[in-house]
Amino acid sequence: MLKNNYILKIVFYKGLYVILNYHLHFSHYNNISFSSVWLRKYSF
Repeated sequence: MLKNNYILKIVFYKGLYVILNYHLHFSHYNNISFSSVWLRKYSF
């Protein structure tokens, strides 16, 4: 049970990190780095 919670936390924070990165990159570089953001999103 404790291990499952730990895994869920990792998945949750990783998702949060990806979402934050997506928003930062999208606001800074707009459509230019859109493809690189998607590549980074699915490289985990």
